[in-house]
Amino acid sequence: MVEHISPTMKKADAEMERLRDILSREDAQQLEAFISHELYAAIDPVTTLLDELGEVQLEVAQQEFGREQPNGGPGDPRHGVHERRAG
Repeated sequence: MVEHISPTMKKADAEMERLRDILSREDAQQLEAFISHELYAAIDPVTTLLDELGEVQLEVAQQEFGREQPNGGPGDPRHGVHERRAG
């Protein structure tokens, strides 16, 4: 997944450079066209991949946290199950 983020970010970075150029020239018409046709096409793949990476990192963190907790923890299917003592 990480290997897909780098080239996607490079493309988005190139588009951000174009945006800076448009903004520095204060070209409202070109800015509107850029936003409508190119900006989101460059940014959306990056945000999608970063969201997916964040979800994977969260899952791994929950699993690691569960291993460190006595009786499992939130990542362990036994979490919340308490043994009853005979008494």
